[in-house]
Amino acid sequence: MRNTGMRLATIVIAMMALVPACARYTEKTSVVPSRVALPTALSVSPASVQAPPMARTAALPASAMMALRPPYAMTSGRTAKSAIAALNWAQLPGGAVFVAASPNGSIWALSNQGGGPDRAIWHYVGGGWINIPGAATRLAVAPDGTAWAVNAAGGIYRLDGGSWTSIAGGATDISVGADGTAYAISNQPGNQYGRGIWHYVSGTWSQLPGAAVRVSASWDNGSYPGNIGAAGVWVASSQGVVYYYNPNSGFTLFSGAAAELSATTNGVLFALGHDAGPDGNYPIYYANLSTGGWTREPGAAVSISTNTANVYAAGAAGDIYVAPVASPGPTITPTPTPTPTMSPSPGSGFMDAPLHCSDPNCNKRWDQGPYTSSIMTSVVDHSLRMNANGLYQYGTLATDGSGGGDGVVLAFNGEKANGTPLSSDRTCIGGTIHLAPAPGVTDMVIQNSGCPTGYASYDEHPGYDYRAALNTPVYAAADGVVINNTRDGGTMCVATNIKSCATFNYIGIDHGNGYISQYGHLSSFTVTSGRVVRGQQIGLSGSTGVSAAHLHFEVIKLMPGLPNNYNPYNYAVVDPYGWVGGGTDPLATTFGVPAMKLWR
Repeated sequence: MRNTGMRLATIVIAMMALVPACARYTEKTSVVPSRVALPTALSVSPASVQAPPMARTAALPASAMMALRPPYAMTSGRTAKSAIAALNWAQLPGGAVFVAASPNGSIWALSNQGGGPDRAIWHYVGGGWINIPGAATRLAVAPDGTAWAVNAAGGIYRLDGGSWTSIAGGATDISVGADGTAYAISNQPGNQYGRGIWHYVSGTWSQLPGAAVRVSASWDNGSYPGNIGAAGVWVASSQGVVYYYNPNSGFTLFSGAAAELSATTNGVLFALGHDAGPDGNYPIYYANLSTGGWTREPGAAVSISTNTANVYAAGAAGDIYVAPVASPGPTITPTPTPTPTMSPSPGSGFMDAPLHCSDPNCNKRWDQGPYTSSIMTSVVDHSLRMNANGLYQYGTLATDGSGGGDGVVLAFNGEKANGTPLSSDRTCIGGTIHLAPAPGVTDMVIQNSGCPTGYASYDEHPGYDYRAALNTPVYAAADGVVINNTRDGGTMCVATNIKSCATFNYIGIDHGNGYISQYGHLSSFTVTSGRVVRGQQIGLSGSTGVSAAHLHFEVIKLMPGLPNNYNPYNYAVVDPYGWVGGGTDPLATTFGVPAMKLWR
C-alpha cells in the first residue's frame, strides 16, 4: 500500500470507561512501556512572556464554599480487582472544578462557581475552607505546601507569605516536583502532540524535549520497568497518550490515554480516562508501575490529585471526594526472556494466499508459506517502529522528528536494505531484497514501480503489496466474519495506518482467534457483511486511494489483555511468513506479539 499521508486520527480512550461501549481495557490489563522520541514543540521561554496580574478578589467567607456541597454522586462502579483496595469515597463539603492535594493532608481547590475560566482559590484545612484572594485555572502544590497557580491569561504564580508572586507568563498547566522545582506547559503554539514543556529551577527556565498538554511531576524515588525512575515527569499529549520523561533516558511510551494525571510517591499513577461520559465525568484509573497494569477504580471525575495517603477528586457537578490509598504490595519483576520464534513447518497455520493467479510461482509453497515470487512488490518491514502516538507510522522518513521510518527495510528472512533513501521518495531504501529461500526457486527483487532499480520498498510498511491487475479476484485468507467497525462509522476494517477504511476501500476479516486479515485498495466488494469461508471471493483488486492497481494485504493481532473492539491501538502488526532471520524478531519485540507462521 502506498499512502503518502500519516494517520493522525485523534486517539480514542485508552483506559476503560464506565460505559461498556466505550471500553478499551478490561478491568486489569498489562502494558509494555517502550522508549520513543517525542517531537519537541518550538516554544518561547515563559520568562520572555510578560505575566499578567493575578486577579484581585475580595476574601470570601468560608460559608460561601461550605454552601456549595452538591448531592453525593460518586458511583460505586465495579469492584476493582487490584493491589489497591477499591476506593472508598467520602464526600467533602464545598464545590470545586479542580483539586490539588498537599503533602500535609490539606487540599487546594478552584470553586465551581463563576462563569469564566478563572475560579476562586480555596484551601481546605482542619475541616474548613479558607479563601485565598485571586483566581486561577490550574493549581499545584510543592512538597513544602507552597501553592502554585496558572490563570487563563497564562500567568504563573507562587503563593509566598500569603500573597501571590508573579513568576512568569505563557503557561497552561503547572506541576511541582519533589525537589520543589516547577514544570509548566507553554501556552504558545506547538505541534500535533502539544505545546512546549518547561522546567523552572532556581529562577531559570529550560525547555525539556517533547510536547504535551498535561504535566504531573513524579515524587516517587523508586525505579520501575520501562526506564521509569526518580526525578522524572509524567505528561499526556494532545491525543491523550501517556509518557514518562526520565532525564537520563528520555521518553517512555506508557500504554493508555488520559485527560488528567496524578503521580503518587509509592509506585502508583492515577489518571482520568481520555473520554468523558454523558455527564461530563471521566473514568478513574490507576497504574501499578511495578507491573505496568491499568485498573479501573469506582467513580468518575473531572479533576484528580493524590498525595501519599489519599486521592482527591472533583466531579462535573462540583462534588469533592477523598479516598484512602493503600500502597500496592511488592511485585517481583521477572527476568525478561527472548521472544519465542516459531520453527517453520509446512502445513501449519490457518491462512491461504489472498490471490489465485496463472503465474506458476504465484502459489508455490515454500517453508514459510505461499511463495509469490513474481508478484510481491513490498514486504512487511520488521524494523517497523511505533510513532509518538503509539501507532506504527507508514510514510516518508521524517527529518523533523515527528516519526517516520528508520531507513531500513527488513524482511522476514533477515535480509535487509539499508542504503541511502531515494531523495525524491524516502520510503524507497537503497539496496535489494531477493528472498531466495530454496534451491530451484527463482529469487525476486522487492521493488515497486514507484522505486527505481536498486531501491527496496517500503520503509515502515505494515503489509505485503502484490501485483494484481485491475479487477483481479481477491479471496478470504481464512474463515471469519467481515468487520463492522462501529467505532469508525460502520466501516469494514481496523484503520491502522490509513486515514479511513472507506477512503482506501479496505475490508477486514476477523478470524475469531485474535488475528484479522485486511485487504486494501479494492475496486469493489463481493461481500460487505457476515461470515466468509477460506477461499471465498470477497472483492476485486483496484487502485482506490493510490495511483496503481495492486492488492495490499496485512495481518494484525489483538494484543494480550485488550478488548477486540477494532480500536487500532489494541492491535500489533504481524507477518504471516513469521520470522526466520535468526535471533529475536524486531517486529515481535516492538509490539510484544511472538512471530508465528500463519500460512497453511
